[in-house]
Parts: sequence; C-alpha cells; structure tokens
Amino acid sequence: MVFRTLTFSGFVASWLVRIVDPRGQHPAVSIELPLPKEVPPTFAALPELLVEDILDFSIFLLRRSPELIHEVFRKELFEIILTFLTSLQYLNNPYHRAKLVQVSISCSASGYRSQG
Repeated sequence: MVFRTLTFSGFVASWLVRIVDPRGQHPAVSIELPLPKEVPPTFAALPELLVEDILDFSIFLLRRSPELIHEVFRKELFEIILTFLTSLQYLNNPYHRAKLVQVSISCSASGYRSQG
C-alpha cells in the first residue's frame, strides 16, 4: 500500500512540475529554473493542498521509514522542492514554503543516517 501511495505521490509531483513548466515537456526534458514570474492559470486554479499532501506524506515517511522511499520518488520529490523553492511566487502559503525546506532537510538527514 505504501508503494502505491509513493508511486501516486510521485506522479502528482511530476504532473505539478509539468504544469508550471513553460515548455510543458517535463519529465522528458529538464525544467529550466527559475520559473517565469507569471503563474500559469492552470496551476493557480489548483488547490495548494496537492503540494501539501505530497510534502506531509514525505515527512511522515522520512521520519518513520526512510528506507521505503525509493530512488524514483526521491528524484521527483527533489524536483518539486527545487522547482518551488526557486520560484516562491507559485506558493502563496508561507507554511507550504517552510514545508519544502523541512522535507529537503529530512531527506538530507535520512540519507546521512542510511550511509552511516
């Protein structure tokens, strides 16, 4: 069940990055950062809850069972974190911006623990 949820969360993360990609070719072509200042209307119409759910699930897993996060999801997670941290105007809620930083720190800490 966790693997299916990870797969779905990764798909949603990749889809969100594709929506904000000016060329609309992500993940086939890497996205250019920073994003344009103007937020696309398609992304603006989406609830920020989509981003929050991905981040909350990631934090939960990184705290409880970091070994369950496979490489593909970790890549998609870092892509969404970097995309929105370099273009903060895409997330209106400062709480979600802070969650991006929290997830990146948790990812770093879990990677360090697994190597040690």
